[in-house]
Amino acid sequence: MDPLSVTASLITVLGLAHKITTLCLGLHSLKESQQELSRILDEVESLRTILERLARLASSEDGQEEAILPNFAAVNEPNGPLANCRTELENLHVELKKVSSSASRFGMQKISWALNEKDITRRLEKVSKAKETLQLFLAVDHT
Repeated sequence: MDPLSVTASLITVLGLAHKITTLCLGLHSLKESQQELSRILDEVESLRTILERLARLASSEDGQEEAILPNFAAVNEPNGPLANCRTELENLHVELKKVSSSASRFGMQKISWALNEKDITRRLEKVSKAKETLQLFLAVDHT
């Protein structure tokens, strides 16, 4: 597995995580949704930590990538956990952007949040599952 392509994939997913964080912080006016927004921020932050660890390992300068992470190729497969994570973060970003772009006048953001809350929660659960899989890869490769 080419460590450069893995690193590029990881950077893409990290960029999506940053966009989601920015959107959540921008939705501070949704006081009724602060608990859900905090949950999203917590989940994305813990995912970001895992992705950063993977990126450091993938860009290891000693040329020992295969020895460090023998199962690393599976992380970046087309239907692997990194691709799934990217897809779910993209979908979560779209849902949050719908809420964020709603007019804040007359409570439109609140209405938009209520309409999209189930989708956001479902997407967040999928992100959590992908994160757990990535965490397992790290744990397995370090034992």
